[in-house]
Amino acid sequence: CYLIQVAEVVHVVVWVAVGIGGNITGHHIRGRGHVDYGLDDCCVDCRAALKADGGDGGREKIRRNLEKLLQNEGFVAENCGADAEVGVHTLYHDEELDFHVLAHIYAEGKQSPPHDHGHSWAIYGQAILHTEMIVWDRKDDQTEVGKADLAVARQFRLDPGRAGVVQ
Repeated sequence: CYLIQVAEVVHVVVWVAVGIGGNITGHHIRGRGHVDYGLDDCCVDCRAALKADGGDGGREKIRRNLEKLLQNEGFVAENCGADAEVGVHTLYHDEELDFHVLAHIYAEGKQSPPHDHGHSWAIYGQAILHTEMIVWDRKDDQTEVGKADLAVARQFRLDPGRAGVVQ
């Protein structure tokens, strides 16, 4: 059982989230560009990836799609820029496959306590600034309500243009 803690969110995160299982990955794509690759393109590609492979391979393709989208400076400026309204915004919801693309806009840094994604997974993509992520491994037998014995399983930083798969 993994627990996820968002140790520090600085300003903007774009997520693709669905109710299926997954694991943790994260890679960097260098350079800016992909001006022609927009939200609609990303959502079409994510649908295709999920339909072809609902497992780790599909999630990896979605992670790469999100990184490609985050290279589109126009998308980032429009949805995550200085004029973006603070809050959580649904940019896309696929009703058939029930996945969402969300923009989380924060006015300032914040911390999130460890939490369990259960049977769902999320792909976090960083639009600007950074997010420090901590994945916790639960060591106890989960029988005592309100208590969890945790150990850090992985820590990573999401920088602009990066995305990571988390369950």
